[in-house]
Amino acid sequence: MKPLFAGVALVALAAATAGCGGRSTATRLRIEVSDRHGVHAYRLECGPAGGSAPQPTAICRALRLEPKLLVGGPGLALSCPGLGPGPGADETFRVSGTYRGHAVDALSSTGCGYWVPGQGDAGTEWSYLMDDREGGVPERDLGTAPVNSAQRRRKREDATRFHRLLRLERAATRARSGAIAAGRIDVGHGARPDRSALAIIRARLGSTRLLRLPEVFDADVYSTTRRRAEAALGSGRDLTRPNGPVYLVVTHYAYRDYLGHRRRDDQPWWSLYDAKTLQVEAGGGGGGGGNLRGIGAPVALSF
Repeated sequence: MKPLFAGVALVALAAATAGCGGRSTATRLRIEVSDRHGVHAYRLECGPAGGSAPQPTAICRALRLEPKLLVGGPGLALSCPGLGPGPGADETFRVSGTYRGHAVDALSSTGCGYWVPGQGDAGTEWSYLMDDREGGVPERDLGTAPVNSAQRRRKREDATRFHRLLRLERAATRARSGAIAAGRIDVGHGARPDRSALAIIRARLGSTRLLRLPEVFDADVYSTTRRRAEAALGSGRDLTRPNGPVYLVVTHYAYRDYLGHRRRDDQPWWSLYDAKTLQVEAGGGGGGGGNLRGIGAPVALSF
């Protein structure tokens, strides 16, 4: 599935000043909606509710009760069947501006090809809240936030750090392979992950931020066999591969709410590593994570 960046809905919240403890908090948001009719933008004001967005009172109330509607940040591109044409299919929403004095920029969609930690079903909720929209200001595209020189420099620095980490990881993997061949590291069925394997897995998971992907919040590393891992995950068995030792890595991603607080997303995602080579053989998730109680205690990694 492809990430849904082109043609998305921007929500502009007009300013609302609400006194709270003597401090005024401004809400200025812009809502852009991309659907089969193109891209249109709407304003939303809260306190009092108003603007060109439909049912502004209901939207303002939903923003207070459901913080997921304002969660932004990087996401994961997924592979799944796209929705067919018709009302409500593949609508994309972008909400940007200031909410109660805090900068927000959140992209969500009703399609299943792009997932952002912490959003839950925000795309579906926005589709419901914006269902009675009319008109709006036509937009050529969703647009992106301007990139300044500091951000460009940080991107170059991140790329340099990532390639350095990649070189170090490859060297560590080669050294580990030599230690396994010499019998200094045991990767037998159920053997606890060795320190070098955990360090390499941690480096891979920790480098997601440098790739502009969601950050990892924590992960559990299980040592098991292919058959037991596949049975625990409920996936079909691949009988073309020998039933060798593997590491099953179950990951939870991090996100930030509109206040900037770092939080843990509830959905588990998994990857299957060959215990000898540390090559990733398969991955998936987004559901319940399977029944992992029968494959032993994991090694916990935090980030």
